[in-house]
Amino acid sequence: MHAPDCPVCSPLTRDNAFWYLSQPHIIPVSHGSSALARDLYETLRHFRPGDAATFDYDGRTSPAPLVTITMGADGTLTAVFTRIDGTEVLLTGPAVADEPYPPMITSVLKELAHESKNPGVRIVGGSDA
Repeated sequence: MHAPDCPVCSPLTRDNAFWYLSQPHIIPVSHGSSALARDLYETLRHFRPGDAATFDYDGRTSPAPLVTITMGADGTLTAVFTRIDGTEVLLTGPAVADEPYPPMITSVLKELAHESKNPGVRIVGGSDA
């Protein structure tokens, strides 16, 4: 991720960051993916059992994905990722710890990259690393 005070990443809204991810150049893709990861991380690292959050990427790109993430009583995170075509993907992972790209964030970023329709975007993490 970029520094938290990056003048390009830090002011990006979710919908603009998702749009950046779809652009055919490494610089906007890098800023967009960094902003999306930071947004997920800053929200999920404070989660406690029973917490839930919805991440709506609609706006500059419409339609866009919608992700709802909840934390179960055992600390497991579950995400329902609603794709642009309306199909749902279920993602699960451990609670977000103090690490740059926890499994849930990597999984959501991979789905966002897929939905961006940008063939040049590849999120590497988890079993791909």
